[in-house]
Amino acid sequence: MTPAQGWVQHDINTGHQSFGITLVKPPIFSGALASASGSALIFGENSVAGLLESDKAYCAEITSGTHEGHRFEIDQAASAGAQLAVDFAAKTTTTSSFPNGLAGATAVIRPHMTVGEIFDKDQFFGGTKSSPDPILRFRWLRALLPSKIWSQL
Repeated sequence: MTPAQGWVQHDINTGHQSFGITLVKPPIFSGALASASGSALIFGENSVAGLLESDKAYCAEITSGTHEGHRFEIDQAASAGAQLAVDFAAKTTTTSSFPNGLAGATAVIRPHMTVGEIFDKDQFFGGTKSSPDPILRFRWLRALLPSKIWSQL
């Protein structure tokens, strides 16, 4: 079976324009959790942390069981072997502690998709370092108010 793929080509025109991306990166790992303890997800595979690249950010998403859908931001610096340390203070982590019953649930590890990967930084010319091109984004878990980020891609 071929993995799911998607392709979008979108010309960015002068002026105001909307653009959205709905694709997520494929997981770099999928497996069953042995347990969750303190601030670490513990997998049966001893080399999970070795799959993480230092220049990327990752999250773990629970894909089965009663806690399916919960996401945990990974703290790469504190992860080793089969243990992935979780940053519970991160805005993208969906709970402030591990719920009971995660052992045996499956999870995937995904790298984050970044603005710099979606938009070619060489295509943004409408500003200076002090006032670069604005990119509006939806603020997760906020009222339907977009926030403006200034692209220093």
